[in-house]
Amino acid sequence: MAQAFTQSGLSKRELAFKRSQFYRAIRDFFDARAFVEVETPVLSESLIPESAIEVFASARMAHDEEPTPLYLTPSPEIYMKQLIAEGIGDCYQMTKSFRNGEHLGHRHQQEFTMLEWYAIEQDYKSNLQVTQELLQYLAPLAHEDVRHLFTSFRTTTMKALFVEYVNINLDNCDSLEDLKAEAIQAGFNDYAVKAESWEELFHFIFISHIENKLPQDKTLFICDYPAQIPTTAKQTGQYYERWEFYMKGWEIANCYSEEASYEGMHKLFL
Repeated sequence: MAQAFTQSGLSKRELAFKRSQFYRAIRDFFDARAFVEVETPVLSESLIPESAIEVFASARMAHDEEPTPLYLTPSPEIYMKQLIAEGIGDCYQMTKSFRNGEHLGHRHQQEFTMLEWYAIEQDYKSNLQVTQELLQYLAPLAHEDVRHLFTSFRTTTMKALFVEYVNINLDNCDSLEDLKAEAIQAGFNDYAVKAESWEELFHFIFISHIENKLPQDKTLFICDYPAQIPTTAKQTGQYYERWEFYMKGWEIANCYSEEASYEGMHKLFL
């Protein structure tokens, strides 16, 4: 936190006041759209299994009882989806979240505040529009050096980025061998021959040769992620209805249309 104060050039009081202005504006934005603000536990007996996320584990101690494992939640997703299943409707939350195993610095903290919202009967494109409207609504509160990032957007696809930066057409990469062939042709021979999974090779190319070249002058929304990377998003053709947005090269948020069909979920968890 001290690092954040130093980098912002604000006193602790000024930074706290600015943060409260953002919180108030976010609440005003969602309240005006008839979203319900909810509050869910940050300490849970169970979590959604996510192999890429390390968690903080604890335990509840009671007299004459075995300790019960407890975990600090990495996101409010599981509890908010339970509320949706119970009929709460469109909802949002600003809550503390916890991630273990992070390299701490100005980009990553083990404890941070997350904004999460769910809109019923809306898809990822609808929520992309909502996100852009939220950023525009918050723009007057942003520092003048970055205010343009709250109003200037570019929307593209993961397929388009691979063509633009590394000349790989993901439409032709159904299997690991297909992706390896495209990667070798694009000059990634050394890593391609060693890759053991489609996801591994995809992420190597994206992180090492695309992500660090993303535009810095506007906020970028990357849509439609390859279906070879498992997720609970709805699939359309070879891609999932999912987007992530980047601000000055930092991944800030993600969204996807939920897969609601029995067939889709059964296929995913087989």
